[in-house]
Amino acid sequence: MAPPDKDDPHSMSLGSIKSHSSSLSSNRVKHKYVGDYKLGHELGSGTFAKVVEGTHKDTQQRVAVKIISKSKILGQTLEKVVRREVDIMLKLKHPNIVRLFEVVQSSNNIYMIMELVIGGDLFELVNTARKTTNTGIPEDKSRNLFQQLICGLHVCHLQGIAHRDLKPENLLVSSDGCLKIADFGLANIQKTNEYLRTVCGTISFVAPEVLIEGSYDGFKSDIWSAGNVLFTMLSAQFAFPHPKQTEVVEAIKAVRYTMPPSIQPNAADLIRHILVRDPDQRYTIADVVQHPWFNVEGWDSTRLQAASAEPQPG
Repeated sequence: MAPPDKDDPHSMSLGSIKSHSSSLSSNRVKHKYVGDYKLGHELGSGTFAKVVEGTHKDTQQRVAVKIISKSKILGQTLEKVVRREVDIMLKLKHPNIVRLFEVVQSSNNIYMIMELVIGGDLFELVNTARKTTNTGIPEDKSRNLFQQLICGLHVCHLQGIAHRDLKPENLLVSSDGCLKIADFGLANIQKTNEYLRTVCGTISFVAPEVLIEGSYDGFKSDIWSAGNVLFTMLSAQFAFPHPKQTEVVEAIKAVRYTMPPSIQPNAADLIRHILVRDPDQRYTIADVVQHPWFNVEGWDSTRLQAASAEPQPG
């Protein structure tokens, strides 16, 4: 996890996190509670946090609870990163973005109570397709997932939020096929006519200007990452699959990749217009949704028009 951009010290105030130190307890069967939620089995873990399943004691609503150890982040730059992540997620309410319902804290931990997505992530879907068909996710399904990704990303950008780490592992897909953007740990607020500076993200999906320039437009780099994800969905390959990180970086800077023959011409054309070195020449979301591969029968353009009515940051 990278530190916050020096040019944007935006972070969440302490007042936005509710203190529930007395609500963390154990009952006779040793179930722990955070607020109204009973904590269950672990779903995943990392260096600074773990995620467990939770259940609301009254409604039985199932949620995902991200537990962040204060001792591992307080007094560090990571504290600002966590608070910024919380602040950003509380702004975002859309079917294609993982919802953050509430944030509480005990004396030892911060608990992010989030929407639980029953299914898996896009990386798992791609791997399953590769193992069964030796290629990527079928084109129609890939298109539907990409349309959902663009809808969620559009809402992020309207709210002035650059995700900065779009990749298959950070895109959750429910059992009924609903894609949701997750993990806003590297996200940042980008105001009009301002730029970001921190080099961050996952190398294979990072835009060239992030690696080359001293500053970059996070919205345009997100579009690159989304196009890169589309490439992987359709082919079950990375666009820049070199064994050494230095080789990956050089290939991205030069935009040196090979379009697999399994990707159909229309989809390949869209990808070529997104994976463009110059961010000013790269397709925007407005361009993407007008492309014939994306804008097919059944696509409801009002999904973006409705999002456009949301208030934008100053």
